[in-house]
This record gives sequence, C-alpha cells and structure tokens, in this order.
Amino acid sequence: MTATFEGLRCLPKETLACGEPVFGIVEDPGATIGDYACGATGRLAQEAAYRFVATETGPVTLLLGDTDGVDLDLFVLEGAGDCDPTACLASATTTDDGETLTIDVTAGATYYVVVDGAAPATAFFSLTLECFAVTPGESCDAPLEVGVLPWEAVVNEGVSDDLVVSVCEGNAESTGAPDAVLSFTPPQDGLYRVSLPAWTEGVGPSVFAVTDGCGLTVEAEGTEDEALLGTDSCYGGTRGDAPLEVYLAGGETVFIALERLPGDAPGPQTVRVESACTPTCDGRECGDDGCGGSYGDCADGSFCLEEAGICF
Repeated sequence: MTATFEGLRCLPKETLACGEPVFGIVEDPGATIGDYACGATGRLAQEAAYRFVATETGPVTLLLGDTDGVDLDLFVLEGAGDCDPTACLASATTTDDGETLTIDVTAGATYYVVVDGAAPATAFFSLTLECFAVTPGESCDAPLEVGVLPWEAVVNEGVSDDLVVSVCEGNAESTGAPDAVLSFTPPQDGLYRVSLPAWTEGVGPSVFAVTDGCGLTVEAEGTEDEALLGTDSCYGGTRGDAPLEVYLAGGETVFIALERLPGDAPGPQTVRVESACTPTCDGRECGDDGCGGSYGDCADGSFCLEEAGICF
C-alpha cells in the first residue's frame, strides 16, 4: 500500500511509501486543535497533520519516533475533506519517547494523522506508515475459506486480535495474541470435527473455537461473563491436540478461530476440518447415508425406496 501524505499546516506535500519515514516538526505555540474526541484534551502545541487515502483494506501501523525526549502523541481522524478532531478514530497518548498505533483502514477512505503535544514545545519527529498485506486467514475481514471435506491446511497466526477464543471454554481472559481465522459453510446438517493434527506444545496456536460470528468477542454461554462478551454464539472450544466436534446447520457459515496461549512461541499450525458422521449401513443397499454420501445405487430398471434403503 502507498499513501499520499499532504501537509495540512505549512508542510510540503509528500508521498509516503510504506516503510519510508517522513520528518516533521511540532511547534510552540499556536495550537489549532486542542481537544480530540478519542480521549485527549488541552493540547497546546502547534500540531502537524498529514492526510492519506488507503489503497487497501486492512491493518496499518503508524510509528512516531525521534522526538528527542519530548512527549508527543498520535491521533487518527477520519474524513474526506476536513481535519476534524471530533472524528477521532484512535489515539496513542503514552508518556513514552515515541508512539505506535495500529488501526484498520478501508480502501478508498481518507484519514488524517495528527502529531500533537500536551505541552507547548518545539520538537522534531519522524513518522512512518507500515502497511501489511493481509492474506486469507489473518483476520476476520479476510478469513481462509474451508473447501471440500476432508480439508487440511497450514495456517499462520493473523495480524489482529479479533476474537476472544478462550471464552468458549468458560474462560473470559483472552491471550491477546493475533488469531488465525477460517470460514466454513457446512454442505449439510451434521456433526463436524476440527483438529490440529500436527500440534506441538509451546509453539503456534493452541486454543481454537467455532463461532457463528467474527467480531471482537464471542459469548461465553452459561458463564458469569456471558452478558459482557458480545453477541456471537460459541459452538465449542478446546485446546491442543484434543479434537472438537460440533453439530452445524448446512448452508450457514461459521468461523473457526485459533489463538496462541500466553508464553507460547509464534509458529504455523496445521488445521483439519472433516465430517464426524459415521454411516451405519444396517443392511441398506441404496439411498442417503446421512453423512453426505450414499449407500449405493440401484440397477437400471429399479428405484430406491429411501425409507427402507432397498431397491425395488
């Protein structure tokens, strides 16, 4: 992704390529913006603002550095033609020497990045836009689609922490690690199995869950945290090499999310999705086996009595 940064306050127009810093200055005095809707008020320095239009949808990270010890903050505003502090989307306002801020942007949308200071001061800074190419499976916005069963793939953890996977086990504490996210539309009603066949303790995603939504949280049904965790339903969750079997409705898309445990190292993980249904023939010679297959076909000139499972 590339973004065009245009100086809104006496700064020359510049084009910023991802990973290449621009350099600016916050001056004292002369604040144009004092208060921001996303939590910061009373800013006194003369801010520096930059505009960019996202060319892709996905997460981007802003890095503010080289501030020479002056406490500068980052703000991201949304708008097509105005640097409006009431349209503040996110901010980074720590007292650290520099700030890091990651936001999700939408292709074609206009954003303003404002560097400001709490106190009247003059300070130079560097500002870098880091853009990530989101591949399928790295976020709720771009899940990896499960194909024909049995299906198996190697996935890496994602770029954002979209789901609180562990609440499916009645534990409301998220690990905070990025999720790998799959989408699956069952071909028919039935029992399905999700597993991590190559799971290694301490490496890669270890917690996984099946939910009917892909938002910030999933509902921990039956726990004291149920009302606080969102509206998505959790079909089930498990850890490590224990497979998860869930009954799903045909044609209704669900999401499979994987997350690393605290202290585990990042790494790839093999995921397998398959039918957990076992046909029982019971002497049948034809008809639907209840698992997406057939007991057999009748010879030419005869037809199948489905209820009895015999050719007639």
